[in-house]
Amino acid sequence: MPGSPADQEREATDLLRRAEQSSPDTNPVRRDGLRHAIGLSHSPHASLKHLAARNIAKFFKAFPDLEEDAINAIYDLCEDQDSSIRIEGYQAVVQMSKEQPKWVKRNVDVLVQLLQSDEPEEVAVVKTALIEHLELDSRVTLNVLCDQIVPPDEPMEDEDRVIRDRLRALVVAFLAGEAKKPLLDRLHSQDGAKQEHALINVLFKAISKFGKSDATRITKDILVSLPSFNGRSTRRGNDLLRLLLEQASASLKDDLAPGRTSVKLERTHDYLELSNFLCCEKSVSDPIQLLRFYCTSSLMGKLTLQRLSTGSRLFFLVQLADALAACDRRESLEPDELDSMRKQVVDALSVLLPFFVQIDPSDVRAWRSCEILLRACQQRKEQDNWSVPGPLQPVLVDISRLAAEQQNPDLEQVEELSRSLIHHGLLHPLPAKPPPQREASAPADPSVSKRKAEDELRAPQDRHRTLSIRGQHARQQQSKGQPRQHSEGRGTPPSVTAETNLQQSLKRLRTDEEKPSLLMRMGPPLQRQPTGRGRHRSKSGSPPAQQRPDPSKPAGAPSPTLGISIKGAARANSLLERIQGDGS
Repeated sequence: MPGSPADQEREATDLLRRAEQSSPDTNPVRRDGLRHAIGLSHSPHASLKHLAARNIAKFFKAFPDLEEDAINAIYDLCEDQDSSIRIEGYQAVVQMSKEQPKWVKRNVDVLVQLLQSDEPEEVAVVKTALIEHLELDSRVTLNVLCDQIVPPDEPMEDEDRVIRDRLRALVVAFLAGEAKKPLLDRLHSQDGAKQEHALINVLFKAISKFGKSDATRITKDILVSLPSFNGRSTRRGNDLLRLLLEQASASLKDDLAPGRTSVKLERTHDYLELSNFLCCEKSVSDPIQLLRFYCTSSLMGKLTLQRLSTGSRLFFLVQLADALAACDRRESLEPDELDSMRKQVVDALSVLLPFFVQIDPSDVRAWRSCEILLRACQQRKEQDNWSVPGPLQPVLVDISRLAAEQQNPDLEQVEELSRSLIHHGLLHPLPAKPPPQREASAPADPSVSKRKAEDELRAPQDRHRTLSIRGQHARQQQSKGQPRQHSEGRGTPPSVTAETNLQQSLKRLRTDEEKPSLLMRMGPPLQRQPTGRGRHRSKSGSPPAQQRPDPSKPAGAPSPTLGISIKGAARANSLLERIQGDGS
């Protein structure tokens, strides 16, 4: 009949001491000691369970037939209700792996499951146990950890999937935190290259398979710290950038799905930010890849930018500017490709910068991005004699004004660049068409007006002055806002020029405030000649003989030369007589 817990503990301690002192390892006394320790793991008394946890690992190696019972007894202790017993069980797992390396894989898998514990003290012990396994056998330990990050593709219940996802996040956090230093120490060793290669491939697969949920921590806290990512534009760094941009491209299609407005780039944001981190902060990836992605994506289009939220527009402008600046800092890049993409960016600023003005940011980083884009304009101006397009000039004026309103000394460069580009645009405008002819307003001095009219009426003999209803119709259409039918940059047809000049002269010769007569509105006062050329005034200014009124006819008779019968049009004070009187 068993005695008290104290008596049982005393007897067990004495038995286990004798077994430990006996030799060889296969001695029956040691075998009895192992059996007794396994039995103690099921005792209801905590003191006896502690004895089991401390002694099972000392004897099990020499007795393969008892190994399974021994390891299960340790696992039972790891699940005990008493926290102190569980902790001793975790430590016993490490001792068993040290005694028998073939148990490393199984023991690591158990310890990984124990990361889900809600007790911070126990989790710390479990992580320590995993680190010891990592130092004991890094290859096997990493393989188990990687299997937890990217489990085999197999059907599972929703509940199991939730557990898998949570466990994956715990393993990633462990590698990025407590295990990072010992892991790097092992990977820098002589045989660490293969293990690092396997780890990188698994982490790449996790980014591709599970999306942005773990991408940030895997990239920032694990991958860029690995030996393969040391240096500028490393091969694995470029591989990682390509992977992130592939994910960004797919996510952008989802973010910009038809019907969505005020898009916040929820899916794409993290991938672009990580790409910026690789190229601009860590310089482990080639920034030309990132700039090429921006130049070929729909984000550069006005319609897409209009659909983005204010924050997403500003985010894109900052990312684009950072990528361009990173390319400018790299001397090893192909200059032709970089120049081509810089021109693309500058050409797009007529679309991009108006959104910057609308946002009117107060963030210094955003203004520094604006400065980078303006410097790209300045560089293109100096290298290619580029001129600021007309639509961009008022935008630069607004940027200069907004920068001044910030009252920040750091933004003085933005002001100066904006003003410099505006000044350049005004001094070197794009080739313009000849200015359109404008109808001169009546001068203040009537004598000057009349003299100018006479000069204009002295047209060369080879120029047409034929007047017709079509000329009046053209003027009416022009007064309604319709464009002229002839090009401003080309030679104006002589007949149109003569008609226009003559009508302008007639307008300027009017000295009274009367409205135009009906005859004036219906058509010109001169008759088209059969030859197609209008007769010109003599130097004295008198009208042609055909157009003088016949004194023998009554005052109300219609004019045979005009072919128009308007009652009262030939009154003594009619427009025709006033014109003829001025010329006589």
